[in-house]
Amino acid sequence: QEEFAHRMAMSTPPYDIGPLGLSLWLDFDVFLDRKVPPSSFSPAPRVNSRLVVMKPVNREEANGIDKRLFRMITKHCFANRRRKLRTLLSKPPSRISRINGWHKDRWKKASSGILSTDSTILAGDWADMRPENLDPSDWLTIARELSSKEAQCAFLHRLDRGPPLPRVSLGGD
Repeated sequence: QEEFAHRMAMSTPPYDIGPLGLSLWLDFDVFLDRKVPPSSFSPAPRVNSRLVVMKPVNREEANGIDKRLFRMITKHCFANRRRKLRTLLSKPPSRISRINGWHKDRWKKASSGILSTDSTILAGDWADMRPENLDPSDWLTIARELSSKEAQCAFLHRLDRGPPLPRVSLGGD
């Protein structure tokens, strides 16, 4: 369907930007090709169709990004696309625990870290924007910052606990 093809290619921002196009953007350049008339199919559908060309691409800016986390963040935020990012990121995705090493408490610490800092990672008012107003590279930055804030929180948590305790032998050795 032509509408689906436009969402894959994110051809008319901000309307076509969503988790599908962002997920494909990580690994492909997506181009719209010819329109296919309904008469080309039997039975003829009531919608127009379009061919899509997907060319694999290695995006340097996406190297080292956790793609599962990226997809989870975008899906979570676009589920309520009329809300602002500040509100969306303050609540953890419902299935965050499916990503190795992530759980609700870590999400809350990491998201509060990027929402509370005066970092210049994105435009100054990015947290007051809606999901469709960000570029794909902005989503990469958010995912990367959440990962680094999460790593910082885990590191600081280990420091707060102090050095590991020595192993105690219970006999036999």
